[in-house]
Amino acid sequence: MKFLRSRGGAALITAVVVLCSAVFGMGRSLNAVRGDSLEVFEQGQFGDGRSVKADLEARQAVAANLYTVALRYLPENDPQMMALAGARNMLLDDHGDTAYPNARLVETANDLIQALEAVDLSEKDAQYVSGFRAELQSRTLSIARDPYTAEAIRFNTETLAAFPASLARSLDLVEPLPVYT
Repeated sequence: MKFLRSRGGAALITAVVVLCSAVFGMGRSLNAVRGDSLEVFEQGQFGDGRSVKADLEARQAVAANLYTVALRYLPENDPQMMALAGARNMLLDDHGDTAYPNARLVETANDLIQALEAVDLSEKDAQYVSGFRAELQSRTLSIARDPYTAEAIRFNTETLAAFPASLARSLDLVEPLPVYT
C-alpha cells in the first residue's frame, strides 16, 4: 500500500491507465475504419448496391436455381445435392464471416455442375447449367475487382499487421475483414 502512495506508484498507475486508454482507443478507431469498410461490402463504393454482398446474394440465387434443375436428374439425397444445399444454408445462416461458406458454395456448385454435365440434359437445362457456370465465374471476377476486396486486403495485411494495431488485434479488440476471393 505504501508503494501506491509514492511517486513511483502514482507514475506506474498513470502509465498503465494511459497505455490501456491508448490501446482501447486505438481498438475503437480501428473498428470504426472496419465498419466503414463493411459499409462498402454491403452498399458498394458509391452506395449504389453494386457490392460484394449483392454478388454473394446472386450466388445464393444461382445455387437455388442449380439445385432446382439438378432435382430433375439427381435424387435429393445425392451427396452433391446435399453438399450444395448445406453450403447454401451455411452462407444464408452465417451472420459474420462468410468467406469460408462462400468458397464452399462455389466449390459444391461447380462439383454439381460437373456432375450434371455428365448427364443427358435437355437442351434447355444444358443452357441453364452453362449459364450457372458463367454466372458463378462472373461473380468471382466481380468480387475480385470490387473496391471492398482491395480495402479488406489492405486493412488485414497492412493496417492490422503494423504496430500498434497488431497489439489491438492480438487482444481481440478488432477483427480482420473477411476476403471473398
